[in-house]
Amino acid sequence: MSPTTIADRIRIESQILNYVREALLTAVNAPIEEHISEQWCERCRFLTESFERHVNRLFRIKWEVDDQTLLMDSDQTGLVEVLIQLESEQREMAFELREINSEARSLAPENVANLHAFRQRIQGFMERFDDMRLRECKLWLDAYEIDIGGEG
Repeated sequence: MSPTTIADRIRIESQILNYVREALLTAVNAPIEEHISEQWCERCRFLTESFERHVNRLFRIKWEVDDQTLLMDSDQTGLVEVLIQLESEQREMAFELREINSEARSLAPENVANLHAFRQRIQGFMERFDDMRLRECKLWLDAYEIDIGGEG
């Protein structure tokens, strides 16, 4: 498969993932009130499942590619180790997301305290997920010495 095709697949899946991420955060951050807690749970279940599905698609596309070979073309030292660490984190995050999705399926709307705890878990996961994605982006920018700032 050509690098352009893979890049297009990653770009499209990343865009979809971003929309689902925003929807999930919007749903999770909505007020949790007893009279609408069932709807809150339904939204979170649906969007958590969708988020997990798109994260897994994105990771599978990336794991199809031998990133280490791509990085060998770079003059930067140590990037392969960073990539290996990121891929390990991605696998851990995929596993954690599976657990979160399982937790979402078992949410009890009448237990508002657990809904708040679930909200905090999702928020914490998203912070770590976003951090991992930023570090991955920095890795590729460093690998190809791409300057997104600059003058002119």
